[in-house]
Amino acid sequence: MLRTMIIGGIAAMLATAVLASDASEDQTAKAAWRQMVEDSDQAYAVRDRAILKIDDTVYLEEGQTAWLMRHENTRVHYLWSMQPPEDWTVDGESYAVLMISYGSESAMMRVVNTAANLGHIEMMRQMAEQSGIEMPPMAVAQEYDMLTYHEENESFEFDEGVQLTAHPTQMSPGETGLRATVFNQNHPEAEHFEGLVWYDYNPDMVIEARFEPMDEFVPETFQTSRGWYKEFQHVGHAVFSLNGEELRMPLYGFTTNPAEITDVSAFFTDAMSGTETYGVGRYLDVAVEEGSFPPETVTIDFNYAYNPLCARSEYYNCPYAEYDIPGAVPAGEMNPPGH
Repeated sequence: MLRTMIIGGIAAMLATAVLASDASEDQTAKAAWRQMVEDSDQAYAVRDRAILKIDDTVYLEEGQTAWLMRHENTRVHYLWSMQPPEDWTVDGESYAVLMISYGSESAMMRVVNTAANLGHIEMMRQMAEQSGIEMPPMAVAQEYDMLTYHEENESFEFDEGVQLTAHPTQMSPGETGLRATVFNQNHPEAEHFEGLVWYDYNPDMVIEARFEPMDEFVPETFQTSRGWYKEFQHVGHAVFSLNGEELRMPLYGFTTNPAEITDVSAFFTDAMSGTETYGVGRYLDVAVEEGSFPPETVTIDFNYAYNPLCARSEYYNCPYAEYDIPGAVPAGEMNPPGH
């Protein structure tokens, strides 16, 4: 009897220790998830290149040029135009600030009218007027290669509180273009942002899945929010059970070289899509240890499922999800308020 009691007591202590360990792991995981939620809000509205600070974005194919126009009579001042302005200098309530051209290996930007340049132009005009000289329209131009800024992960500040970034992007399968974006630190959407909305953290939505690699990568094309198409490499499936169903969720990579894979992504819809969650689906990134592809297992943590950027901003080019999970996935990011 005593031996039985001792063994039972030890077993109870071990079970308590295991439960305490599990609870501690859950709390650690929840804390990491909360930090991700905070970081996401920062990325949307606080950082210099926050998503909601975008005034305008233009997508350029090779050989195309766009002009950035400043409009004095609007709250959002900077808008791209694919048409060259008749006059680089001040023209009523709008004028061209800069131009950017995309070639196969370069993205050349010519800054024409910043606030400082306009001040210089106005000073020259006044001096000419005082001297009785009729001065023709003029501009002060400086030229920059924007791909250098992209490689150094920097933005170009051409006016106070206003930056430009430009980087290559997939326009369609096999075609690379340029995405040029203007960030305005005084954008009203960023000022009024109240945060993303998430389901409460749920440890039951963290699933260890078996990974089934493809015999060879298969390129697959997705339609995007801009009516274009993007290509990703189908690298394998995550195999797991959810809501009583055995699932084989496709996972996609962004390279054809297995040695370069450090993460893969899933694009999915579920029974909550279009009501509690974003209608065109959500994304989920899955870490893969560098050099270990294909892994035997992958961790599917639906608490980290997030909306594509086009859920909150018209300036992105997001692929639509095609894989549907039967039943609800009540974890991760919810529908944007008022969407």
